[in-house]
Amino acid sequence: KAMSFRVLLEPQAHRQFKDIVRWLSDRSPAGAERWLDAFNHATEQLEQNADGCALAPENSLVTTEIR
Repeated sequence: KAMSFRVLLEPQAHRQFKDIVRWLSDRSPAGAERWLDAFNHATEQLEQNADGCALAPENSLVTTEIR
């Protein structure tokens, strides 16, 4: 059985996420919705199959694996 993982956004990433959604929503609410759907899909994929995703560039800077 595949192991599932928990995806966490660091505080800076969370702020950037909110900024992106706000920027997109101001320009195209439908585009923002599509972007959120794609983000949620990617997050679900990472939670279900982290080993199928590449290591993040900053992985070498920490002791915990980052994908």
